[in-house]
Amino acid sequence: MLAKGRPVFGNLVHLSGGVFQFLLGYVVLRPVDATGFFLALYFAGIFAAGHLNHEVMDHDADKLMGLRTNAVVFGPKKMLYVAFAFFTLWAAYIAALTVSRVLPVVWTWPFLAIFPFHAIALAVFRPGPTETYRMEYQKLYRALYLTAGLVVLTTRIARLAFV
Repeated sequence: MLAKGRPVFGNLVHLSGGVFQFLLGYVVLRPVDATGFFLALYFAGIFAAGHLNHEVMDHDADKLMGLRTNAVVFGPKKMLYVAFAFFTLWAAYIAALTVSRVLPVVWTWPFLAIFPFHAIALAVFRPGPTETYRMEYQKLYRALYLTAGLVVLTTRIARLAFV
């Protein structure tokens, strides 16, 4: 069985693949440097946390197909909270990089600002006793991260236009 269908390994695939995917885009604009690597690790971590949510959403189908994903092995509700713990870990990571001035605030503040909304979304859309996943939660956190990315992109473009 491939790594993506095994507990823990599927997340490692998304984490390592996410770093490379980010760096492929980063290298178009500037040479790979420490800043690029730190950003790549953050976005890959968010990608991997989102992958855990996807496993929760696909729990029933994966179980039926005999896949041993994290959600199948450890339980969907537990993995939903583990995914949120990873979102929290990566928020703390980017906060630490911002406070230590490794990453500029102009690149990180939108991602830090959305985290409380993400936490509220999990509380509001948490699964009930018969549900394993609520699509509203996924839609909202995706919209939050997309908005944060667009804010960073818009401010970068505006900064270049008015220099």
